[in-house]
Amino acid sequence: MTPSPQPLLRLENAEVFYQQQRVLDEVTLELHQGERIALLGKSGAGKSTLLKLIYQHLSNTDHRVGWVPQQLGLVDKLSVFHNIYMGRLDQHSRSYNLINLLWPRPKHVEAISKLLGSFNLDQQLYKTVSQLSGGQQQRVAIARAIYSQADIILADEPASSLDKTMADTVISALLQHSEQHSQQHSQSCVIALHDTQQALAFADRIIGIQQGKIVLNDHPDNITPDQLEPLYDHD
Repeated sequence: MTPSPQPLLRLENAEVFYQQQRVLDEVTLELHQGERIALLGKSGAGKSTLLKLIYQHLSNTDHRVGWVPQQLGLVDKLSVFHNIYMGRLDQHSRSYNLINLLWPRPKHVEAISKLLGSFNLDQQLYKTVSQLSGGQQQRVAIARAIYSQADIILADEPASSLDKTMADTVISALLQHSEQHSQQHSQSCVIALHDTQQALAFADRIIGIQQGKIVLNDHPDNITPDQLEPLYDHD
């Protein structure tokens, strides 16, 4: 009998408190290599807290993590190119990164330009991030995570400032990249979303969160849109 693969992450009865208030309550969860997970739930349900908890745990392992927080974490005074290249800073020496800061290497320019083209940002390569709209900045942050070649991408509402068409494009790009990440192994992806249609269309596992508890954890084929509606009920 073939043993089950070891999970990338296992949380067991995890709890998180903020100002003496419990925001995650006895969360038990496993994350396996190659999974594409959508976190669903209304604002304040605990999606961001769960993503941060996953990030903290994985940061203490050998797995490389691509992180797209709601605040994006971009450097306003640097160009789009350099913000995206920052996703690979840890893969090169300090001297290499300094040279690339002053004289961008053609191979990085070509790769990043191609990535930006898929997000309709190819004309923004050398603009500073401060010159971009909120939606454009969001796409840059996603491009940085993809370019990082991380083992797992964690993204917190990465398409919230985008129209439906572009939102579908970037979510699809995140998940397609996870499939193409490596011939040896697939990249994992955990994305907090509000759009239930995106989750049902793109994810291979949906986790629903309500008042800090996981109340749904299943494959989209086993879930109907009606089953997702209670996640967004008002108290």
